[in-house]
Amino acid sequence: MVDGDTYLTRPSVLAYIQRGGTPSRFARILATRMGIATVDALLEDASNVLVVWRHNRVQVADGAQLDPPADPSGETLGHVHRITFT
Repeated sequence: MVDGDTYLTRPSVLAYIQRGGTPSRFARILATRMGIATVDALLEDASNVLVVWRHNRVQVADGAQLDPPADPSGETLGHVHRITFT
């Protein structure tokens, strides 16, 4: 929409537009907690870790102990895992 010589804009969150819904309270809280855990791990100089939701809580998992994900379409995900955690 154009109003004279200016454009009227509004922000949108693409991820939720693609999913087709408004984020739930749980999704907002989970994203916040995972963000906090990520920053804490960075401040502790952690490396080779992954922030995950496991056993109903946010945890920082050791990347070396994670199994590579199953990749039914080939070796792509296993290759990414080897690059990332080795």
